[in-house]
Amino acid sequence: MSYRSTDQPFPRGELLLKSDAAISGYYKNKDQTKEMFEDGWLCSGDIAQINLNGTISIIDRCKNIFKLAQGEYIAPDYLQVIYDRHSLVHQTFVHGASNHSALVAIVVPDPETFVPWAQKIASNSSAELAELSSDQQVNEALLKSLMKHGHDKKLHGFEI
Repeated sequence: MSYRSTDQPFPRGELLLKSDAAISGYYKNKDQTKEMFEDGWLCSGDIAQINLNGTISIIDRCKNIFKLAQGEYIAPDYLQVIYDRHSLVHQTFVHGASNHSALVAIVVPDPETFVPWAQKIASNSSAELAELSSDQQVNEALLKSLMKHGHDKKLHGFEI
């Protein structure tokens, strides 16, 4: 996902911990303990960024990353957060697989914002959520709006 400790202004990468207070390993499970540590550092599995004020923010999970068929890495949870912030969206689910080159998203519209917006676009201005959600003009306009949102948030083409 191109997270680098050299990223500016926010260095990013997997959060590694080394402390007497950190876990020393799994009880009676040496194999899993080996996987958990690297050169004495506890590998948290969290992607963190160091903020300008010195605090650390968890921004992703390592295990929530997969590779598309063309070799691009995807963090679906990150994309869901980006698209969930769109004013017309209530919830998003993003899915992909390493043997496919594109993602699939299921978008649940926010009834409070989506219905008034969609009624202006649809041929039937008194239609309700179910009918508006299946209107081709509304779907095309929503897709266009979501694509613009992705571009505005600086997502790569394969993430949009």
